[in-house]
Amino acid sequence: MKRATKLTLILLVTLVFIAACTQKQTASKGRFVGGTSGLTFSFMIDEPPEIVSDSNQDEFDIGLALENVGEEDIAPSHVIATLNGLEKDAFSLSSLSAKNIDPLEGKKKLADRVIPGEQGEIIFNNLKYKEKLPADLEVELRADICYEYGTRAIADMCLKKEPNKRGTDDICEITDEAVNVDNSAAPVRITNFAQRASGASKVKFTFDIEKSGSGDVFESGTFSDKCTVNDDKLNRVNVNVGFIGSGATVSCNLAGSGSKGTVKLLSGKRTVRCEVSSIAQDIAFRKSLQMKLDYVYKDSVTKYFTVESSE
Repeated sequence: MKRATKLTLILLVTLVFIAACTQKQTASKGRFVGGTSGLTFSFMIDEPPEIVSDSNQDEFDIGLALENVGEEDIAPSHVIATLNGLEKDAFSLSSLSAKNIDPLEGKKKLADRVIPGEQGEIIFNNLKYKEKLPADLEVELRADICYEYGTRAIADMCLKKEPNKRGTDDICEITDEAVNVDNSAAPVRITNFAQRASGASKVKFTFDIEKSGSGDVFESGTFSDKCTVNDDKLNRVNVNVGFIGSGATVSCNLAGSGSKGTVKLLSGKRTVRCEVSSIAQDIAFRKSLQMKLDYVYKDSVTKYFTVESSE
């Protein structure tokens, strides 16, 4: 009896292991690595130090460590760091803003492994607190980071010339309220993709654009010299939707021309409505729709340090 129980347990463990392996293989079949982050950053250790002296006694740096954990490449000068909480002249700073010098490639998915994204840094060099203080000064230092980023997404739509005519041998369904979408790793994503027939010869589809995390989204190209706030460009995303090749055309409700323009997010989300026309084939087929989002993502990191009085 004990032997039978032991064999049963071994069998159950084996089945669980096989199921886990199967799930892992299935999860890895997407077109992208996936994820909800783009650029991560933090203050470097002792940059700035916990305590510095006044009256030009200590020279120090402020360093930001960067890592691209998403799948979009970042070009040189496309990351802007702006310091808040410091008096520029008192700390001997020539500028409160600086940019990345080197490119930061995103992570890449190969057949059997993932190549991590690149790391980099932004350094503010040779700071000194010039003034003589009557007492210690507690500094709340915030670094605001703006970076140009993008999201790539792919959805395989079901199309046919006369979408209302249901054929018994159709390989796919025109009406589908949960079309799978593959997203590249990024802080803005495409979700809730759905499609249905529209009249005798068109297919309508909708999808949501959603922001992840606590950062803010701005229209691509909003900032050039410093990372700040531009209310006119806030919550705006550049969108480009289309198929590769011929056989169907797309038109969307974008502030632009047809399948390319901008949308304004409301509470971090917006639904885009589109229509496919000029479908040439009368036999149902799948066609990959590509959606590209471009934007500036802004976030921040904070550190406290003390300027010690020499009194």
